[in-house]
Amino acid sequence: MLSWASMSAIGYLGKPHGFKGCLKFETRTPLETSMFIFLSMDDCPIPFKIKNINNGGSTLCLEDIETEEKAKELSGKQIWQLTSKLPTDVEESQSVDFLNYQCFNCSNLVGEVVDVLNHTHQKILRVMQANGEESLVPFVEEFLVDIDHQTQRIWFELPDGLLGINEKNAD
Repeated sequence: MLSWASMSAIGYLGKPHGFKGCLKFETRTPLETSMFIFLSMDDCPIPFKIKNINNGGSTLCLEDIETEEKAKELSGKQIWQLTSKLPTDVEESQSVDFLNYQCFNCSNLVGEVVDVLNHTHQKILRVMQANGEESLVPFVEEFLVDIDHQTQRIWFELPDGLLGINEKNAD
């Protein structure tokens, strides 16, 4: 049985593209047609075979995902790969991928990512706010809205009160 210990996060699925089940995606390592990627379903790694990659490598179609509705269910999910299948430089680069990115909660600027803490099942972004306060933001698919690598911006929809947890614990 596959376990998370043998996997590395390599990217994210974006929004559906078109109505035939394809999705936009971002990864740190190239993907190829006919290879398997893994997505978290009920906290288990589930394999999905890539049917094809389109638009210069910015969208992919997965076998058995043939409708926009099915694609929406996968939107925002983290893409995982067996660590043994990755080039050695991919795993080494994972801890610095989001340094200096601007972090937003909805449309409000939270601050700048100053550190990435790698935990077993997720990353946690350490974000320095403009007021000098530090916040820890879980980098999980439930909160992630979008990532723009060109402008170095990450958008989340965070639960109310999450950003103020450090302030409350300091009292």
